[in-house]
Amino acid sequence: MKAIKAYVRKRVLHNVITSLERDRFQTITVEEVSAIGTLADPVLSRFSNELEDRVSTMMKIELECEDKRADRAIEIIRKSGNTDLPGDGMVLVTSIDRAVSIQSGEEGEQILDV
Repeated sequence: MKAIKAYVRKRVLHNVITSLERDRFQTITVEEVSAIGTLADPVLSRFSNELEDRVSTMMKIELECEDKRADRAIEIIRKSGNTDLPGDGMVLVTSIDRAVSIQSGEEGEQILDV
Protein backbone atom coordinates (compact mmCIF):
# COMPACT_ATOMS: atom_id res chain seq x y z
CA MET A 1 0.00 0.00 0.00
CA LYS A 2 1.09 3.56 -0.66
CA ALA A 3 0.36 6.89 0.98
CA ILE A 4 0.42 9.77 -1.47
CA LYS A 5 0.72 13.36 -0.33
CA ALA A 6 0.42 16.12 -2.92
CA TYR A 7 0.72 19.88 -2.61
CA VAL A 8 -1.19 21.74 -5.33
CA ARG A 9 -2.40 25.26 -6.05
CA LYS A 10 -5.79 26.08 -4.58
CA ARG A 11 -7.23 26.96 -7.98
CA VAL A 12 -6.61 23.44 -9.39
CA LEU A 13 -7.95 21.53 -6.36
CA HIS A 14 -11.42 20.86 -7.78
CA ASN A 15 -9.97 19.53 -11.03
CA VAL A 16 -7.50 17.25 -9.20
CA ILE A 17 -10.11 15.83 -6.81
CA THR A 18 -12.68 15.32 -9.56
CA SER A 19 -10.10 13.52 -11.70
CA LEU A 20 -9.05 11.26 -8.81
CA GLU A 21 -12.66 10.41 -7.94
CA ARG A 22 -13.43 9.68 -11.60
CA ASP A 23 -10.67 7.05 -11.47
CA ARG A 24 -12.21 5.54 -8.29
CA PHE A 25 -9.70 6.83 -5.71
CA GLN A 26 -11.78 6.96 -2.55
CA THR A 27 -9.68 7.61 0.55
CA ILE A 28 -8.89 11.29 -0.05
CA THR A 29 -8.40 14.07 2.48
CA VAL A 30 -7.71 17.74 1.78
CA GLU A 31 -6.24 20.47 3.95
CA GLU A 32 -5.32 24.11 3.31
CA VAL A 33 -1.67 24.79 4.20
CA SER A 34 0.78 27.69 4.11
CA ALA A 35 3.70 26.93 1.81
CA ILE A 36 7.11 28.49 2.37
CA GLY A 37 10.45 28.16 0.63
CA THR A 38 10.56 26.55 -2.80
CA LEU A 39 6.98 25.28 -2.46
CA ALA A 40 5.61 28.85 -2.23
CA ASP A 41 4.23 30.37 -5.40
CA PRO A 42 6.82 33.01 -6.39
CA VAL A 43 4.13 35.27 -7.91
CA LEU A 44 1.27 34.93 -5.42
CA SER A 45 3.30 34.61 -2.22
CA ARG A 46 3.23 37.30 0.45
CA PHE A 47 5.43 37.97 3.45
CA SER A 48 4.14 36.53 6.72
CA ASN A 49 5.24 38.33 9.89
CA GLU A 50 4.22 35.26 11.88
CA LEU A 51 6.34 32.84 9.84
CA GLU A 52 8.97 35.45 8.92
CA ASP A 53 9.11 34.19 5.35
CA ARG A 54 7.25 34.41 2.06
CA VAL A 55 4.16 32.18 2.06
CA SER A 56 1.40 31.16 -0.31
CA THR A 57 -1.72 29.11 0.23
CA MET A 58 -1.54 25.57 -1.10
CA MET A 59 -3.81 22.57 -0.76
CA LYS A 60 -2.47 19.32 0.68
CA ILE A 61 -4.16 16.21 -0.72
CA GLU A 62 -3.58 12.87 0.96
CA LEU A 63 -4.75 9.51 -0.33
CA GLU A 64 -3.98 5.87 0.21
CA CYS A 65 -4.02 3.22 -2.51
CA GLU A 66 -2.78 -0.19 -3.58
CA ASP A 67 0.83 -0.27 -4.78
CA LYS A 68 -0.28 -0.99 -8.35
CA ARG A 69 -2.43 2.19 -8.44
CA ALA A 70 0.18 4.64 -7.12
CA ASP A 71 1.61 5.54 -10.53
CA ARG A 72 -1.89 6.23 -11.85
CA ALA A 73 -2.65 8.55 -8.92
CA ILE A 74 0.59 10.46 -9.51
CA GLU A 75 -0.18 10.79 -13.21
CA ILE A 76 -3.68 12.14 -12.48
CA ILE A 77 -2.38 14.67 -9.93
CA ARG A 78 0.39 15.85 -12.25
CA LYS A 79 -1.87 16.24 -15.30
CA SER A 80 -4.81 17.86 -13.52
CA GLY A 81 -2.68 20.02 -11.19
CA ASN A 82 -0.13 21.36 -13.67
CA THR A 83 -0.30 25.04 -14.65
CA ASP A 84 3.23 25.15 -16.15
CA LEU A 85 4.18 27.83 -13.62
CA PRO A 86 6.81 27.72 -10.86
CA GLY A 87 5.25 26.73 -7.55
CA ASP A 88 2.84 24.12 -8.97
CA GLY A 89 3.66 21.82 -6.06
CA MET A 90 4.92 18.27 -5.59
CA VAL A 91 3.85 14.69 -4.98
CA LEU A 92 5.38 12.53 -2.24
CA VAL A 93 4.91 8.76 -1.98
CA THR A 94 5.59 6.55 1.04
CA SER A 95 4.88 2.91 1.86
CA ILE A 96 2.21 1.89 4.36
CA ASP A 97 3.25 -1.03 6.54
CA ARG A 98 -0.17 -1.69 8.03
CA ALA A 99 -3.74 -0.45 7.62
CA VAL A 100 -6.45 -1.24 10.17
CA SER A 101 -10.16 -0.35 10.08
CA ILE A 102 -11.16 1.39 13.29
CA GLN A 103 -14.71 0.04 13.08
CA SER A 104 -14.12 -3.64 12.26
CA GLY A 105 -10.45 -4.25 13.03
CA GLU A 106 -10.07 -5.66 9.52
CA GLU A 107 -6.58 -5.23 8.08
CA GLY A 108 -5.04 -4.89 4.64
CA GLU A 109 -5.58 -3.20 1.30
CA GLN A 110 -9.28 -4.10 1.21
CA ILE A 111 -10.06 -1.45 3.83
CA LEU A 112 -9.02 1.22 1.32
CA ASP A 113 -12.20 0.56 -0.68
CA VAL A 114 -14.48 1.47 2.23
